[in-house]
Amino acid sequence: MPEETKENETVWLDFDTVMARLTLKRPELYRLVKDGKLKAEKKDQLLRFSETVVVDFDTKRNNDEKVLLDAIVAWEVLLSERFPIPKKEEAPPTEAPKQEEAERVDSNSEKDKPIAETPEVPTETNVSKPTEVKVDVGARVKALVDQLVRAGIREGITDLYVDPLSVGDRILFRYGDALVNLGKVEACLSGPLRVALREFGKIANDDDVTKRRGIVALTEQEQGHQILIEIAPTRLGDHVHIHYWGADKSADLSALGYSDEQANLVMNQLAASGCILIARGVGAFDDLHHVALGRAVAESNLVVSCETGIFPKSEHLVQVTVNAKDENGLATALDTALGLEPDVLMIDLVSKPEELKALFAILSMGGVVVAGVRALDMADVFRRFAASDIETEQLQKWLSFGIERAWVRRLCPDCKTVREMTDEEKGFWKTEKEARVCEPVGCVRCQNGYLDRRGIFGIRRKHLSTDCLGAGSVIRKCLLDGEISETDARQVYARFGEVS
Repeated sequence: MPEETKENETVWLDFDTVMARLTLKRPELYRLVKDGKLKAEKKDQLLRFSETVVVDFDTKRNNDEKVLLDAIVAWEVLLSERFPIPKKEEAPPTEAPKQEEAERVDSNSEKDKPIAETPEVPTETNVSKPTEVKVDVGARVKALVDQLVRAGIREGITDLYVDPLSVGDRILFRYGDALVNLGKVEACLSGPLRVALREFGKIANDDDVTKRRGIVALTEQEQGHQILIEIAPTRLGDHVHIHYWGADKSADLSALGYSDEQANLVMNQLAASGCILIARGVGAFDDLHHVALGRAVAESNLVVSCETGIFPKSEHLVQVTVNAKDENGLATALDTALGLEPDVLMIDLVSKPEELKALFAILSMGGVVVAGVRALDMADVFRRFAASDIETEQLQKWLSFGIERAWVRRLCPDCKTVREMTDEEKGFWKTEKEARVCEPVGCVRCQNGYLDRRGIFGIRRKHLSTDCLGAGSVIRKCLLDGEISETDARQVYARFGEVS
């Protein structure tokens, strides 16, 4: 029996009794005492707890748990209503066989006989449930994280943020350029949510790179999707950033925005020799563009990709990670890549003068090289090479063509409106008399009228050429199809200059 003694009207409880009352394990109770969350005193060299203190602690814990559970339920309801899981269509009921119909007719002749009451079959709705059930709050938080992450997958977002506030957090979904605030997380849920996110981020495959980056390969209907969870300390607390990559089918040239003519030109060049330079920026879309170019010819070629950024895994590419902490990281990765004797060598980003010179040395050896340079356009790319003492004429000898890209906001399909083109717009775009365009509005889902974005690509055969293959027709088609606004179409049109 648990020891209970009375001293000065205070009831003292021993360690085992408190463990039983609070349903705690021994290490958990020791931790509470060590952290000062549950006061204990030593009596006869043993820890003893005042019953009043234990009761007050249990009451406060139950109240805190109820507040936490209410916060979890509120987010569960919000996610369920705003991002419902598509229901499978039920099969139509089948007609009863004729034999069964005859049996029912025969049974009607005995309807005067007393019918014995059929015992009710227990179901989830009629089974009596205990009035007091201990809720596993930790499991509910993990389920909430799973629900949140999978909602992002179904929505096709590119990023999810858990951003700390002075009290609590806010959760944000990014659809390309559109940033949508889902709501505020109560302070009581902030800590458990981050613990669950850290555990979720540790779910990974067996390879070391995946473990280090925390990439999660999801299953079931999300199979093929990948995420990366990064947690960065800030003054207000840990900022959680979840990168999203869609299934492999989304990482192809046509899905990103290439026209058929552009895709064929790129694939033919990748199967030949020479160099393709890409004026690129930084972000998930540029990374997918890099992967898509490699996948275009990976079926019949050995494609080795040197990657300095955060990339989704692709079984179609031989991916070599560049150590960002090593000053010679790219050179080391290139030595590894060239040792594999690739048919196509890809470098996601070259920026330093010595890296540009190393790229030029590789080009002089022949083969196919695809390299990204952080630049606005091809003119800017050549300025960077010139600053590294690489003559334009030398580079032109190896360059097949350059690719420029612009990421344009897609209009939200749920709220965009249609209007007639003005006479000035019809003249500018050389369209028919009854041409229409769409404009942004804004709704609960998008908030600003835009969701996601698509690529507009232009191929320049010469570094200062005004001919940008394919961009003009793609921009015009996107506008008339209601995919982008007229304002954005003009801006990207001007971005490419004279287009064909």
